[in-house]
Amino acid sequence: METKKEMSIEDLAKLMNAGFEKSAQQTDEKIENLARIVQDSLLKMDTGFKEVRTDIKELKDEVTELKATTDRIEGTIIQKADKIDLNTLDYRVEKLEEKYA
Repeated sequence: METKKEMSIEDLAKLMNAGFEKSAQQTDEKIENLARIVQDSLLKMDTGFKEVRTDIKELKDEVTELKATTDRIEGTIIQKADKIDLNTLDYRVEKLEEKYA
């Protein structure tokens, strides 16, 4: 024979309350886990951004060095070009002097 147990409203309220409390606890745990995951992700992103900032600074420094080197090379080329022009002119003057001297 089956025995039926009748539940009173108070028993039902207690059962429902226990279910709600368990559900709230599980939700809180999930929220805390999610918060930890988000915090860890943000910390990793912050570390990544610091590395990117460092890389950008290094690149800026290297670009500055490259500009300075390019300016020096350009100056050297101009000096050599001027010297070649001067030597060419000296040679032409020398030949003209030889011809008309």
